[in-house]
Amino acid sequence: MQKAIDQACRTWLPHLWAVALLLLPAGLAGCRRAPPPAADHLTAQVTRDFFQALGQNDLQAADHAARRLLDLHPGQDSFVRMRDRNLLAIRLEGARRLLLSGRLDEAERLLRLTQKELAVQPELTQALDLVSALQAVERYRRRLPFAASVQAEAELNALLAYAAPLAAAPRYQEWLAGERRTLADLKRREACQRYRQLVAAYDRGLLAGEPRLNDLAAPIRELALDDARLERARHHLLASTAADLEALAATDRGRAETLLADPDLGAGLEVALARAWPSFTDRTRNEIARLALPPTSTTASGLLLRARVAHLRGNPAQAATWAEKLLRRQAIAPALYREGVAALLLPADQLRTGEWLRPFPTVTDLFKRLDQLRRAEARP
Repeated sequence: MQKAIDQACRTWLPHLWAVALLLLPAGLAGCRRAPPPAADHLTAQVTRDFFQALGQNDLQAADHAARRLLDLHPGQDSFVRMRDRNLLAIRLEGARRLLLSGRLDEAERLLRLTQKELAVQPELTQALDLVSALQAVERYRRRLPFAASVQAEAELNALLAYAAPLAAAPRYQEWLAGERRTLADLKRREACQRYRQLVAAYDRGLLAGEPRLNDLAAPIRELALDDARLERARHHLLASTAADLEALAATDRGRAETLLADPDLGAGLEVALARAWPSFTDRTRNEIARLALPPTSTTASGLLLRARVAHLRGNPAQAATWAEKLLRRQAIAPALYREGVAALLLPADQLRTGEWLRPFPTVTDLFKRLDQLRRAEARP
């Protein structure tokens, strides 16, 4: 046994020293290594507090936690981004509350301040665009109502330049559609008013013997009308021929009376009848005399028509009354005195006196004419 042990020692002992020499540097090196750092429990806890506050939508608590993290680790990028994102959320919520209370300018100031403090953020840009759109709507509403469609259209177009942020808002779209309808209605009313003014000018020119009636008709023809009634009235005024009017009076009496009873259609038809009267046959004039005319008229041509109809019906007193209203309303062409009103009631030689020949009679001339008409009426 002893012999075997001696043999083993001679065999392994040199190798054990070699292993010991190999292990010794490693052991010594292990003794020189720094100890592992201690865990940063405070940073971990504050980070958990930050995200827990975010989960509970407590932005102020999250802001407090983010600032504590920066106190522990000044300038660290991740914590700076956490603080900035949370500050942006706080400011956007503040702006939302200001918008809900109608304080648009304060909301804009808050967002502008945030824009200076933080780097460019898409949410901040969108919020500022929304505030600008709402401010444009507020400016537009303060200027309502608009007196003219030109101004209304310009203001609406200016508003539409800010419309993109509100494009997805149903209530805004409904309101905008209403404003467009209001603008269309205003344009329609203006066109109607302009049409009536032009018809009145044409009416005056016709009875005054204006030689350039076509110049007066041109703007009536070119006017953009979005009204079926006025389109029919314009047709009667400008497009109806004497033959058309003769057919209307002779074969469609009910329709003619309905047209004459309408303020706009009647005005156009009265002017058309006055223009075509010299071309009518006696039969057509008698057909017109049988029409039921409204008791009043807005046109000088209508007054002339009623004076002529009264004469044809054998009622000179009523004819004189309508003639008086016409003469008080405007100066008319001398030919109409002779052919239209005065010639129906007075002898031809009496029409050659001064008060009947002057194209622009004085008040004295008018009263002399009326006096002669009354005397003529009183004669048996």
